[in-house]
Amino acid sequence: MFTYNDRSNNINLPLHTDYLNYRMNSVRRRHPELSPASPHKLRHTGATLARKSGVPLEIISEALTHSDKQITKTYVNIKI
Repeated sequence: MFTYNDRSNNINLPLHTDYLNYRMNSVRRRHPELSPASPHKLRHTGATLARKSGVPLEIISEALTHSDKQITKTYVNIKI
């Protein structure tokens, strides 16, 4: 899940994936040289970058709300 802070400073409000897809597609239309992306791909990228930065797999798994670390390992695109 992706979250945002609104103008009233309410934090961690859920951001709908349809909105993210819309925004990402609008960027892609303006910059066709970019690779296609999706909210799901962002989850994979975030997990991989976190792991490369030394974040423990348990923390990444919790952030992604996975019940099993094996699932998280499929998100992380590096050798663990």
